[in-house]
Amino acid sequence: MRFFVLLITVSWAQLSPAQDPPSRLEALFTEVDSNEDGKVAKEELEDAGRRGTWLEKADRDGDGMADRDEARQYFQRSIDTASKEPSTEIKVVKSLNPDEAAPVTSAGIRAAEKYSADREGHSFFVMAHGMALHESYANGWDETKGHRLASGTKSFSGALLALAVKDELLSVDDTVSDTLTEWNADEQLKGITIRQLLNLTSGIEAGKIGRVPSYDEATDTSAVSPAGEAFRYGPNAFQIFGELLKRKLEKREDLPFEDPLAYLEAGIFDHIGLEYTDWRRDSDGNPLLPSGAFITAPEWAKFGQLLLQKGEWKEELLLDPSTLAKSLVPQNEVTSKYGLTFWLLDEGDDESRPWLAGAYMAAGAGKQRLFILPAVEMVVIRQGESRKFEDLEFLDALFSLASSEVSVETEE
Repeated sequence: MRFFVLLITVSWAQLSPAQDPPSRLEALFTEVDSNEDGKVAKEELEDAGRRGTWLEKADRDGDGMADRDEARQYFQRSIDTASKEPSTEIKVVKSLNPDEAAPVTSAGIRAAEKYSADREGHSFFVMAHGMALHESYANGWDETKGHRLASGTKSFSGALLALAVKDELLSVDDTVSDTLTEWNADEQLKGITIRQLLNLTSGIEAGKIGRVPSYDEATDTSAVSPAGEAFRYGPNAFQIFGELLKRKLEKREDLPFEDPLAYLEAGIFDHIGLEYTDWRRDSDGNPLLPSGAFITAPEWAKFGQLLLQKGEWKEELLLDPSTLAKSLVPQNEVTSKYGLTFWLLDEGDDESRPWLAGAYMAAGAGKQRLFILPAVEMVVIRQGESRKFEDLEFLDALFSLASSEVSVETEE
């Protein structure tokens, strides 16, 4: 209990030492929660002269704020961690010995598994040629828990784009103002295309990472530079895309979905059998598209397999393949590392890493990773709450102990 009192005193200074922990929490929220929404934001802490170093770790849903439950759970985790020795014990749920045709070996899988676990990794899942090779959990995690994806959620918008093109709901180079007609009053906003919106070169305010606005707040924006001049990473574009989809769906009687998540479920998830454990919503009840999804590693891998199969599932084409192809190449001279909602890993001429050809990923805070490796027909999931984690070090561990003769087929 001494540690608990010290921790609270250091992190939540100026509260009375005589108060018990629940009262301390209540006192903090009463004093700092200036808008009385039941959440503490970094700005509110700063305005109250408080340190907010704990806020990022407490913020489990990635909205840039901590409610009472998140704050209580964070400090309880701190107490639990302090009361026992750190552990990277790995629980293996499934592990098959890869055959000679597999692009990785059991030793490579173990090396990557250890690399992840040593860096606060939680989930590790490997698929090759559509077969699950390995599933394991570490640091107290298990297969029943849906993990936050944080910004790993953003890539579902890429799939929504390809779904909407297939359904002739929109085209990649339509202007956003065709649907958000209020943008026509602004000379810079009215020419922005959906492609520019989702490759993050539209010129609009990106928004603060970790603080997701509502759809209405996001669409009420302005351009800070002409489209195509800068890459700005943040949540606003994805919430704007959510509002755009809502309005498009309202006009289509054959697509009776109340919001983008319902559309995503019916158009993709139901077909591939994907189940998420939670999906957070904004203050108006709309699904958060920049973050908000909670999902287990095997379920996230289903999405990765759909992408690997270029939008086809059991001989049914769910996504427009040409839109997917556009999503997986650099969209602008501003950055070579981002397509349309996906991060690009292909180094181009790196002959030492043949498995990296055409590779891309969905990525989120805490080093949530969905790796798609077309050259070797693999999907790899890594989930955790880490800072010191390097993608190529992890993948090098996975492949370094594999056969040096990796078969890579390229399309002419």
